[in-house]
Amino acid sequence: MTPRRKIDAAVDDLLARGVPWHTAAPPHYRLLWAAGWHVPPLLFQSFSGSLLLNGACFGLLFAAMALVAERHHAPEVALFLGGGGGLTVGLLVAALYRFRAWRLGLPRWADYRPPGEEDDSADAGW
Repeated sequence: MTPRRKIDAAVDDLLARGVPWHTAAPPHYRLLWAAGWHVPPLLFQSFSGSLLLNGACFGLLFAAMALVAERHHAPEVALFLGGGGGLTVGLLVAALYRFRAWRLGLPRWADYRPPGEEDDSADAGW
C-alpha cells in the first residue's frame, strides 16, 4: 500500500468511527498531503510529532500576523510571540489529540492496518 493510500484509508476509517472531518484531516494536513508530504493524520501522530508540526504551523502564522499588525515594533517581538504561541498551541493540540487517539484505541502509525486490508510484508517499514 502506498503512503498516500494508507493516509486516505486512515482518514476514511476515522470518519467511519464518527470523527469529524476537520479532526480527521485538518486543513494544514491536507495542504501538506497535496504538496506530497506523507505526514500521518493528526490522530495517528506521536505527541512530539504533533507538537512540532502544529506548533510550527501556528507559530509561523501567528508571527506573520504579529509582524503585519505591529510593524512599528521590533521583529524580535513577533518572533517571541510566534514562538510562545506556537509552543502553547502545540502542547495543547498534542495533549488533546493524543488523549482522543487513546480513547479511540488507535494504534501507532507504523502498526496501523486499514480495516479489510491484509498484512503486507512488503510494507513492513511503513
